[in-house]
Amino acid sequence: MDPPHSADLASSSFSMDSYSKSNHQEDICPICIEQMSTEDTIYPLQCETKVCHFNMCYSCTEKLLIASHQGPQMASDGNVFVNKLQCPICRGAFLVGLEDILLLRESDQQGRLKLVKDSELNAKDLRKKYNVSDEKLNDIDRAKDVYLRATMKRSGIVEDDIERYMSKLDVKESQTKSDIAMSDRKKKIEYIDQMVLCGLESSMSKAERDFVVQLMTSGCTNKLVQAAHLFSSIIRMNAQKRREGMAASSLQRTRSIGTTSASHIVSHKRPSQPYIRPQSPSYSFRMSSASLLTKRCPPPSFETETKQRLKWSNLYPLPFRMPRANRLVMDFDPRDPRQSLIRFLDDEESLSFLKYNTTYSKMSFENRCELIRDAFSTFSVSPRGGTIIKKDGSRFDGAENILLHLEHNIEDRLESDCKVPWRRVFVSFVHGTLQRKTGLRVGDVVTHLDGEPFDGNAEKLRFLLAAKRRGETIGGDVPTVEIVTNADISVAEVLRLRSLAARNQNENS
Repeated sequence: MDPPHSADLASSSFSMDSYSKSNHQEDICPICIEQMSTEDTIYPLQCETKVCHFNMCYSCTEKLLIASHQGPQMASDGNVFVNKLQCPICRGAFLVGLEDILLLRESDQQGRLKLVKDSELNAKDLRKKYNVSDEKLNDIDRAKDVYLRATMKRSGIVEDDIERYMSKLDVKESQTKSDIAMSDRKKKIEYIDQMVLCGLESSMSKAERDFVVQLMTSGCTNKLVQAAHLFSSIIRMNAQKRREGMAASSLQRTRSIGTTSASHIVSHKRPSQPYIRPQSPSYSFRMSSASLLTKRCPPPSFETETKQRLKWSNLYPLPFRMPRANRLVMDFDPRDPRQSLIRFLDDEESLSFLKYNTTYSKMSFENRCELIRDAFSTFSVSPRGGTIIKKDGSRFDGAENILLHLEHNIEDRLESDCKVPWRRVFVSFVHGTLQRKTGLRVGDVVTHLDGEPFDGNAEKLRFLLAAKRRGETIGGDVPTVEIVTNADISVAEVLRLRSLAARNQNENS
């Protein structure tokens, strides 16, 4: 026996098919007779009648939804009527709520707005582009699930097959999310490790980067010195290659000018081309529905990656004093304040909480915290040049995040018995020429001299530099001195802890 109203539906199937051919293919809204947008055709209305293909634009759908919530209304002839939320053609109920339809259309439009530059959008489109919240994303996922079920039901698929397909889809989606999360964690570790490379990662191979990162995050001051010397050699090689490239290009340009006459240059001038305005990125709004279905999830934008890196930089900051190897050419007298290109100053106040010749393993937990905070402090010289001024810069979230991972036991350190100096020598003045050549700056701590740890005072450092300068007569060459700055235990421990904190938080997330 035929179900009720089957004859009526059969008799009306011709009109519905003719409506579908005349309106749906032309993408014209049958209510307002306006052109429907791309998202209106991607997510059409889903009513319970299979042969009905009625659809209307976003504006008319929104008006129908608002009218259905207004309750009883009075017509012009005095009759009272109620707007029912049903299909205007077949009078069937909607399988997907109009709220979900509107939400899916908004999300599809927002995905295509991300392909357009902000400078080419108005204020309304910019609000749509960036109006995203976690609650809204959850609603969009739920609406997509409901819409997919309704589409499969209209296609004649039984309920058991729908549930089986949706369960497989959920498993695949969870795997995709876990893969994305794993990729994000990997990117996070790679970026945090690259931060210690001082911007030289493009000049190293992957094996070299891993080796230098291991040196920098080992917590060992001797390995910091080794990494600082590697950085210095890479900088010198890059400068040499740049000079050679500039010399080669200058020589080639000189030869080409010398062998080419002026008339030959004029006769072979490049013909003028008319200016062609580049195509606007708004072409994405004119793409077909089939191509949009494959480009619904664009890759992460540059702005998103920049925000992530800024967040990671704030959570896992580098110390303000990074290790650096500097080669000084001793063509000046370091003991003469008027001729010396660099001056030094003793500091015995900032580390006054330490004892003489104490080791890091015997320090209390509070003293180790103070030593780590010292790596985030900046140092300057008083106007009269007699004392060191310390400014604590550890009172922010990143430094506190690293302090939270400071362990009471330090058995995993590679250099647990290293001595912590109770005094140090700061750079108090650097001539501009020497600063541009070496990168030395006021506030750097001298930790190593010619590969050996330096634990003396400023007078002893000036004496050693002067002794190096007296060897100028041997061979006639100007002697050089390798000075490593900021390779102390506080910087080494901060670099170790920030790497440990990033990896531990990744494992727990």
